[in-house]
Amino acid sequence: MFSTESDTAQTPNLAQIPNTLTPKNEIASILSVNGAGNAITRANYDNIDNWIKGGSGNDTLTGNDSSNSIFGDKGNDTLSGRGGNDLIKGGEGHDRLYGDAGNDQLIGDSGNDALVGSDGRDILEGGSGREQLDGGKDKDILTGGGDRDKFVFSSADSASRLEDADVVTDFENGRDKIKVTGGVTFEQLNIAQGSGSFAEDTVIQEKRSGKFVAVLKEVSSSVINRDDFTGLAAFMPKPTPAPISSPTPSPTTIQPRSSGDTIRIEAESMNLSTYRKESNWAVSKDSLITLKGGSSSESGKATRSFSGPSGTYKVVVGYVDETDGVSQLQTRVAGKTLNTWNLDKNLGSDAISSRNLVRRTVAERVSVKQGDLIEILGKENKGEHARVDYIEFIQTENSSSPTPTPAPTPAPVPGPTPAPAPTPTPVPTPAPTPAPSLSKGTLAFSSTNFSVNEDAGTATITVNRTGGDDGEVRINYATVSGGTAKAGEDYSGTSGTLVFADGQTSKSFTISMRDDDGVEGNETVKLSLTNVIGAKLGDAKEATLTIANDDKPADNGGSGGGPIGGGQSSVNNKTVKFSGSDGQAAIASSGAAKVTIGSQTIYIGSQQVTSINQNPIIASFDSQNPGNNWVKTNYETTGADGRGYGLFWDGSSLYGVFSVDGTQGSSSQDFRRASSEATQQWLRSYGQGGGSKVAVLARIDPKTGDMVDAAYLSAVLSSGKSNSLAVTGISTNSKGNLVVKAQSYFAPRRPDGKAMTQTGSVGSPFDYTVEITRDLKTVVNTSANGWR
Repeated sequence: MFSTESDTAQTPNLAQIPNTLTPKNEIASILSVNGAGNAITRANYDNIDNWIKGGSGNDTLTGNDSSNSIFGDKGNDTLSGRGGNDLIKGGEGHDRLYGDAGNDQLIGDSGNDALVGSDGRDILEGGSGREQLDGGKDKDILTGGGDRDKFVFSSADSASRLEDADVVTDFENGRDKIKVTGGVTFEQLNIAQGSGSFAEDTVIQEKRSGKFVAVLKEVSSSVINRDDFTGLAAFMPKPTPAPISSPTPSPTTIQPRSSGDTIRIEAESMNLSTYRKESNWAVSKDSLITLKGGSSSESGKATRSFSGPSGTYKVVVGYVDETDGVSQLQTRVAGKTLNTWNLDKNLGSDAISSRNLVRRTVAERVSVKQGDLIEILGKENKGEHARVDYIEFIQTENSSSPTPTPAPTPAPVPGPTPAPAPTPTPVPTPAPTPAPSLSKGTLAFSSTNFSVNEDAGTATITVNRTGGDDGEVRINYATVSGGTAKAGEDYSGTSGTLVFADGQTSKSFTISMRDDDGVEGNETVKLSLTNVIGAKLGDAKEATLTIANDDKPADNGGSGGGPIGGGQSSVNNKTVKFSGSDGQAAIASSGAAKVTIGSQTIYIGSQQVTSINQNPIIASFDSQNPGNNWVKTNYETTGADGRGYGLFWDGSSLYGVFSVDGTQGSSSQDFRRASSEATQQWLRSYGQGGGSKVAVLARIDPKTGDMVDAAYLSAVLSSGKSNSLAVTGISTNSKGNLVVKAQSYFAPRRPDGKAMTQTGSVGSPFDYTVEITRDLKTVVNTSANGWR
């Protein structure tokens, strides 16, 4: 079922796959390399699922275009997923993991590993060593691990929307580094604190394009500076020009451009047909082009117009010649073929490295004119992907010859001066009639506030064109984050382009509503207009759609499980700080989450304990019943960072929402003292790992502030370690249970604590719902958008 190459005398045998890689369904293909030598293994058939396991040597394992699970085990391995949604785990040793196409999960494990996601929405988890993580295209989630890690981003892969930017979950200032490729300088980056759902995060954005490079979760932008970056382009300020005097002109010889000037065109900057961009730090500008990720015998082309000066050039191509297959490359200039050659040197291995980078001179003296079409054509063969790094033009002659200073003409012998001829009266030239100027107008929402009933089915949003209607213009629209409604639950997120024809002054788009039975109050959707072409963007470039809820509370005696509300929910994911000595007015003005029970008002937030540590705090004020005035700060008092950010009152019980980033100290010092009676193990403690912020839901006595019951809620990594989860709201249902809405940054859990199975391509964070009993002892049900 597999083609196998090995430079050892041992024959690969089928073997038991570790439990961490055991599939749920029958295995279509299993291959294990048990030898201690170095092995090269490929799964080249389109099986539904392939499970590949290395041995104790330095293995090169490559999947196929299906979904693969690849485990390197021991040794310094090179693991590639190719197509499909792959799970790739390095194991011991210093490994290189490539996800390639598809939504992949890469896990470095131990050793100093390099993880490259490439195309698709990938999840990269480093491990215990010093890792280098590069998500590649699309939105990726990067977690370095416990050592000094480097997070690599490409300027070319930056996102137009903040919601689509790469996310780093555990960046540690002073330890980890950020690398942005593509010639970006530090001065060209905007580093700022986010807003809305990104209020706790640092947002890195390119100034020149406005695109978003990355989001550093729960990191203050005030601590990020030049020292946190590596490998940025040097900043070259423009010198102040010296004043120019007006010299007496003298005849000069025009000097030609000096020969030897080199113009390098990066292959990934060209117009690509079938070819794809691939990130790799071994090549120029950390990127090249490849035919990897499609079928095994694709052909592709890269083109670009020559923008240098016309002249005679030597042409050089930088490419990768690997050990597998014999692919072919060809170069053309202005339709003329310069060179065609086979990649048959079989250098290094079948992975990109400095050992198989080749420079080839494809023409010594070729005439190239400005505007000529440059073409690179590649043909893949047996796993060799016709990778090209760049094409260089080294000038040998300039097309312009020097113009010598002409010899002076002798003065003529003077003769008699003729009588002057009469000067004719000039006929005035009529001034041309100016061409009429086009007025293409301004595009903006017809209103900054729209509304729709929940059961209407669709909402219609109108964009108007004012101040002119000449010619065709375009504008992009999208639903964006920041509203209280949930995409996928309350409405279907949408984006697209409106095209206004000549004379057209109004266009509309629709948003699909999702009716439910929950009593949740009115909710909002944020709308945005961007990237206008041909016209101007008006002031009303942002708008809000209000979804009016039409549901009535369900009867408590009913059998349904839909949310019915029936209480007060106040969740503020932004950290709000106050101390036990602050008065009610000061706390209220801070924006802390609160609930009101009669004359009693209760606030929750965080108290700064040391420069690097916070503890949760809840304060109660009651002007009519002084016995209800209390402050509690003992919910979590270890060295772990704990915070309070939400309250829920269901009419009889009070619940607090907290976060914590690990387990330290004894159970008497944190939430474990109230969670030990939970029936499911994952609810009782933080679990394995540390550094990521999980949620804790605790039942609080409103008369004293004491904690009665508690439950930990977390996402889970493939390694079994807990990871980030944030509660966004709480309600009750007709069964009498709590319904907790949350965002899970990695795999959401089933009621038994095991990871759910992803069924869609929705990116992290994932909208997650947990139904839990009021005593916080048992999770009844869980669900997540794009998971089952």
